[in-house]
Amino acid sequence: MKPGIVALWIITVVLAVGLTRLASRPSASPSGGGDGSFLEAFSEQEPVERAYLISRSLRDLDADNLPELIEAIQVRRIGIVWEEVRLIMVAWARFDPRGAWEWANAQAPSWRPTLTDQAIYGWAYQDGPAARIVVEGIEDPERRVRLRANMIDGWMRSSDKAGVSDYIANFDDARRRGRLIFMLAGEVMMQMGREGAMRWVEAIPDDAPNHFKEGMFIHTLKMIASEDPQLAADWYLEHRTSSYSEGGLEAIARRWAQHQKDPSELFTWLLGLDVDGISEQDVDGAISAGFRAWMQTNNEAAQAWLTTALPNPRLDRAAVEAARYLLSLSPDLSVQWAMRIQDEATRNRIVVQAGRRWREKDPDALQAWLDQSDLPEDVREQIRSAPTKQMRLNLAPKARKAKKAPEAAEAAGAATP
Repeated sequence: MKPGIVALWIITVVLAVGLTRLASRPSASPSGGGDGSFLEAFSEQEPVERAYLISRSLRDLDADNLPELIEAIQVRRIGIVWEEVRLIMVAWARFDPRGAWEWANAQAPSWRPTLTDQAIYGWAYQDGPAARIVVEGIEDPERRVRLRANMIDGWMRSSDKAGVSDYIANFDDARRRGRLIFMLAGEVMMQMGREGAMRWVEAIPDDAPNHFKEGMFIHTLKMIASEDPQLAADWYLEHRTSSYSEGGLEAIARRWAQHQKDPSELFTWLLGLDVDGISEQDVDGAISAGFRAWMQTNNEAAQAWLTTALPNPRLDRAAVEAARYLLSLSPDLSVQWAMRIQDEATRNRIVVQAGRRWREKDPDALQAWLDQSDLPEDVREQIRSAPTKQMRLNLAPKARKAKKAPEAAEAAGAATP
C-alpha cells in the first residue's frame, strides 16, 4: 500500500475514535473557562483551545439550542473546516439526522458539498440503513458516489457492524469492496481489540457472499501478526482447515518479517510446523514470502542469518529469494547465493539468471568465475550464449524491419491489379 494512503487511513481512524467518543458521551454542562457558547467556540483561533471549545459546546446540542448553533455557524462560517463540520453533523444527527441533512442541502452551493458529505456521515453513524436509502435515491451519479463514500465511512464507524458488514459483503465493485473490507477489519480491531476482533470474525457465516469472511479473516490476521505474531499463528492454526484461511500462513510470514525485531524466530516456527492441514508446499510458500519481506526490510541482517542457517534443503526458498533480490543490485553475490541452493534444477536455473546479469555488468569477472566453477557445461553455455542487453538493443531494429518486410510485400501484392 502507498504511504500516503496509509497515512490518510490512520488520520481517518483517529478522527473516528474522537467522533465515537463524542457521540457516546453523556450530556454534561460545560465547565472550565469561557461561557460555553457556540459563538465563543467558533471565534477561538488557537487550534487546541478551539477544538476543545467546539467539542465541549456540542456535547449539549439539542433541539432547543440548535438555532444558536446555526447562528454561530453563519456568523463564523469563514474558518470552519470540514473536520469541524463533521463534529457538528455527528452531534446534530444524535437527535435529528434528517433535519441536519435537509439544512445542509439548503445552504449555498459553494459550501453545500462539505455540509452534505458530513451530514450523511453523521446520519449513517446513527442509522446506516436510513442513510443508505437517502443516498441511493440521489439522481446525480457523481454526487451519489461521493455521498455513498461518506455514508459508508460513518456507518462503518458506528456500532452497527452487522448492518455495514452485510452492505459491504454485497457491494458490487470488487476492488472497492476489497478496500472496504480492509477498512472494516481495522475498525473492528480498533473498537474490539485483538481477541474481540478474532471472535467477531469467527461469527461471520462461512457462506457470506463474495469471500467476505476470507477477506475479514486475512486482513485481521495480518493486523494481529504485525503486533503479536504468535497470537496470529495460534489463531491461524485453529482455523487452518477452513477455506477462508487460505493464504493465511504467507500473510503471517510477511507481517512477522516486516514488523518484528528478530524475524529469524519466524523460520524456526515454520520449520518446526508438523500439523495436519499444512503441507510442505504451504510452508515453502511462507518461507519465500517471509524471507522476501525480510530482504526488503533489512537485507544485510537477513543474509547474515541465512549464512548461518545453511546448508538446509528446507531453506532453499530463502536462498532463492536472496539471489533474486540481489540480481540487479549485485549479480556476483546473487550467483553466490544461487550456488548454495540444494536442489540441483532450481540451483542451475537461478545461477543462469544471475550469471547472465553478471555477464552484462562485468563479463571478465563472470568468465573468470566460470573458468574455476564446477558447473555443468550445459549450464555454463546457457550463461555464455545468452545475448547481452546491448546485443538485444542492436537486434531490435533489425527484427522490426524484418517483420515489416512481409507486411509491405503483402500490401504491394494487394495493390497490384
